Amino acid sequence: MIYNIADSMTMKTILRCIFWSSISIVVIFFVFRIAPTAYAATYIVNSNVNAVDGTCVDPYVDSASDCTLLDAIAAANANSGADIISFAMDSSFADDGDGQWTIVVSATNTITGPVEITGIAVWDTDDNRPGIKLVASGSVNALSFSTGSDASEVKAIEISGGASPVTITAPSIIIGTDCDGSNDSIERNVLYSGTTQQIYICI
Repeated sequence: MIYNIADSMTMKTILRCIFWSSISIVVIFFVFRIAPTAYAATYIVNSNVNAVDGTCVDPYVDSASDCTLLDAIAAANANSGADIISFAMDSSFADDGDGQWTIVVSATNTITGPVEITGIAVWDTDDNRPGIKLVASGSVNALSFSTGSDASEVKAIEISGGASPVTITAPSIIIGTDCDGSNDSIERNVLYSGTTQQIYICI
């Protein structure tokens, strides 16, 4: 068999290309393994205590291993992506005797990232009303959608008290529907008793 110099150089070039292509694939693989995409999280509020301890643990264990609304919002604010906050109260917390749990809000819950806060899972079907009720005390706001919370949603929650039950300074906030397209009882929130206004919008 006869080889010429041109054939030899061509073969070396091909082998060199295969080698460097393999190295590139390995580097790309490890880059994606080291820096995975951040995905949205779901936080389940299982306590009606108005406190924050820096943890959001579900299922409920005790007051040191639980998830309050304040904890869930803090965790959602710190997490990248659009998160979900839902409710599943531990049996150690009593409802009002008729299927609704009250969370007294003594410090404004400020939301700085996109989030869906939904009470649909604990809807009070017997009385056709939200199963979660937020009551703001004094001049605080139960929920405040601030810069960065664009396109957040609040579904099936009763909110009252405070200066304004809800304040909005971010665009495209949805208040009051479960967005399933059905004209049913869950297509609402109940907002009332704000000392200044029910919803304050400034965008």
